[in-house]
Amino acid sequence: MSALLSLLARLAGLIASIAIVLMMLHVTTEVVLRVGFRAPASGTIEIVSYFYMVAAVFLGIFVAAWQNAHIRVDVIANLFSRPLQRVTDLLAELITVVFFAFFAWGLARTALQKTHQHEAVDAVFAHLTVWPTRWVAVVGLVLALCAASWRLARMLAGADTRDAVSDFVVDDDEAVK
Repeated sequence: MSALLSLLARLAGLIASIAIVLMMLHVTTEVVLRVGFRAPASGTIEIVSYFYMVAAVFLGIFVAAWQNAHIRVDVIANLFSRPLQRVTDLLAELITVVFFAFFAWGLARTALQKTHQHEAVDAVFAHLTVWPTRWVAVVGLVLALCAASWRLARMLAGADTRDAVSDFVVDDDEAVK
């Protein structure tokens, strides 16, 4: 399971990175056309909002969840004894799992509804079908739920709660090799 999640995290990270680069190029092109030639690229806001941002954000949430890289403020928890830190870490991970489960469930319901409606937006030049991107968000959150559940299971099995996925995180030194 961890090997599969690790592979999916790398793939999701690649897709999110590509989406960010495409978004940058698209917006830059639109600005150059609008300012330099007074000919804005129609539909830029819609394409950026419904495609690039969805991939970057929701796949990024999964990557951050897998790498245990979400923001963590533990100023007070660091003052606790190690056993109490373990309890607070377990509780925080359980809350994360529940949050991802409800968020994914809500998004899946919306995605299903929008799929049946064949959701599209008017992008000036044409109607742009956007319902498939709803499913990208669902996939990102379901994978984040899997990552958080995996970490919670490892914690419950006795792994160090502060570094439950350290074996699977690629750090800068590993990436250079």
